[in-house]
Amino acid sequence: MRSVAKTDAKLKEPMENVLLEEKVIDDEDSDEKRQADEFLETVLPGVTGLEVARPTTEVGRACLLNNISEIDVLPNEISMQSVLNELSELLTTSNAILDVISRAFVPFFKNNRSFDVVRRLEEENARKFYAMLIDWRAKNASYPEMIANFMRYWDDERSDEVYVGKWGEFAREGSFRDSWVLISEKSHAEKVNLAIVRIKEEQDIVDNSILKFVEVLNDLGKLPQDLYLEIKYGTTNSEKIRLINNGLNSALAGRLVDIYSDYVETVDEGETVYLKPSLIEKMRGNGENEILVFEAGLHMGLRHEFTS
Repeated sequence: MRSVAKTDAKLKEPMENVLLEEKVIDDEDSDEKRQADEFLETVLPGVTGLEVARPTTEVGRACLLNNISEIDVLPNEISMQSVLNELSELLTTSNAILDVISRAFVPFFKNNRSFDVVRRLEEENARKFYAMLIDWRAKNASYPEMIANFMRYWDDERSDEVYVGKWGEFAREGSFRDSWVLISEKSHAEKVNLAIVRIKEEQDIVDNSILKFVEVLNDLGKLPQDLYLEIKYGTTNSEKIRLINNGLNSALAGRLVDIYSDYVETVDEGETVYLKPSLIEKMRGNGENEILVFEAGLHMGLRHEFTS
């Protein structure tokens, strides 16, 4: 107890960020520091004073601004731009978006196994799968809906071999990891459990590895604004988006706008949002999900005022 609960204990974490002044740069860090400085100078000219090569294309600038670390941008920007120049119309479906990502970005990925999950977009089945996830996100689907859809997706698959990542039981031919199961051998409860863990893992992949390419395409004007907002926020409603940008999840933001708008106040031209304390009692009286009630209370208790 003394070692873990002493409130006045001073904790020190190792200083790893090479851009922090307190970080001592040694020989092992010097190359990383140089790369970080060059990146900063490329994105924000004049910050470091270094002489660096800068992007000459729109896609090159957009990739750097969106931190596309999977690609050596400067050597490949002209090739990426040539693919994007072939687009004559806006991308109006998730399938079209992922097709462009697979052609304009994935072929230029660095040879790094950590990027393999997005490199799978070169396969048509993987594009269809992630297009389905993005569509669920755009529709702001609930967890019960996603679980049911996931199981339906497995039922519709022609193969009994289903990819489940680290929860797999055998390695398929050509694979080195036990990432697959025979879904027909699983009970209904086991399928539900697999669906839950897969949804969380795949949502993280969409959020952290795929959406930044959607941001690049949006910055380049390749997406209709409504589709972009639906993919990013699950809604085109400006009030819901305001609440999401202030830290609320999309489900709670939707309930607040649709049902509890009288309990939400905005000031400073909408930049500051307040939730009235009486909201909690009202939500419980309406039988709202306790997770949503808890989150509303959390925002009021820890940050009664939160700004975008």
